[in-house]
Amino acid sequence: MMGFNPKDLSFMNRISRILLTYPLFLIVLATATIIEGRSFVELRGFIPNGISEELVIYEYKRIYKLLAPNDTVDTSPLVVTYFTRKATANERYSLPEWGGGGAVGTNRIVVVVDVSPLLEQNFVQTTIHELAHIVINRLAGETKCPRWFHEGVAMMVSGDVSVREHAVISRAIFTGSLVPLSSIDSVNQFGAFRARLAYAQSRQAVRFLTESYGVESLGMILHQARRHGSFWKGVYRVLGINRRELERLVERFITQRYGSVFWLADTYVLWLAIVALAFVAYVVAMIRRSRRSRAMEAEETGMLDGQMVDGHAGGLDDSGSEEEGTSPPDNR
Repeated sequence: MMGFNPKDLSFMNRISRILLTYPLFLIVLATATIIEGRSFVELRGFIPNGISEELVIYEYKRIYKLLAPNDTVDTSPLVVTYFTRKATANERYSLPEWGGGGAVGTNRIVVVVDVSPLLEQNFVQTTIHELAHIVINRLAGETKCPRWFHEGVAMMVSGDVSVREHAVISRAIFTGSLVPLSSIDSVNQFGAFRARLAYAQSRQAVRFLTESYGVESLGMILHQARRHGSFWKGVYRVLGINRRELERLVERFITQRYGSVFWLADTYVLWLAIVALAFVAYVVAMIRRSRRSRAMEAEETGMLDGQMVDGHAGGLDDSGSEEEGTSPPDNR
């Protein structure tokens, strides 16, 4: 009869543990696969053509990696609702009359599809614009970022900028009516023109950051802002300047870049300038024609006067010769 070997019991215990653990491992793996395969984005409502979950997920991840390249993408659930003001009259979406969409917190986007928004009515661009707000909110955590930073980054990543926006800024420079960056936090209470100006200035403020400090500075500011609980502390940690200095630099950047665009990009002013130049050219031509006409008249008058003087002098000579000569004989 063989004796009992303790090593055999140890071996059997290891086998038993493997057999018991393996099914649990398969269950966990299967669950993770299902979760990974399931979309974290849900589209609702009147979904426009060209919008899909795949597009929204791709753009969301693109923006996230742009602002946080070293972080794992936050795939918390996100609901995007496309609605019409008429069909959802009972829904309460606090959007201004000129608004085309909005981001609600960190997990919801609403896009209106039956009005012409402040920016171009491109639903893909509007969706990407609002995705940027969601990403910023998630990266900043409890720290509140100023509206100009939100809108500037959103416009940068969605590409909703036109020459017309530059004309709006140039006109504001010409009339001395640029909007202070701190006032843009109240943009939802602005009228359409002032709101357009605020959005355009926001885009240029972010453009100043990316051109002066690099696009990576945006994500670094967000990271430091979340860490220190203040957006402006984040700016100081990354850029070494305070709020007043940044606002002054941005205003200088905008003024130097777009001060002369007013005359080129604003269609109304351009046509007005063309008409004014045409009028000036007409007046100058008329003045020249008048001067030329007067000169010709003066020249003709001078010639006539010369002829009259020559004729009168010949008569005197003839008369003088008659007086100085022999008197004609009398006929008696």
